[in-house]
Amino acid sequence: MVRDPLPCLVCGKALERAVPQEQNHPNDAIVCTSHGNYGSGVFDPCDGHYLEVNVCDSCLKKAAAEGKVALGYISTQMGIPLIRWQDDLEDTYPSAAAKARVDKRVEADRMARVPKGFVDASHLEGWLRLPKR
Repeated sequence: MVRDPLPCLVCGKALERAVPQEQNHPNDAIVCTSHGNYGSGVFDPCDGHYLEVNVCDSCLKKAAAEGKVALGYISTQMGIPLIRWQDDLEDTYPSAAAKARVDKRVEADRMARVPKGFVDASHLEGWLRLPKR
């Protein structure tokens, strides 16, 4: 039996299912998971267990407007989490210059990972070996 999604953690509103056959897949809300935190005295199991909570879109928008939400981006190419605090949830950079600096670092890191004898073809989801001459 598939149970209804958990209610909103913030306001307690009951949430409807977005996908009928899936467990805790709410409509008009996000699902947040946490594997714990070293600083928590309540939950940090270090054994693969995690918590799952839902936050409705209305509460998320309100919290973002109040500066209580961080929009993060984990670059798989640089391996560094980039977290920016901002007034909304749009994925924007503070300035064009800041975006250009990050783009330059990502490109340099990507090119450094191209194996010898290959050319970058990441837009094709992989690497291409150079033909022997």
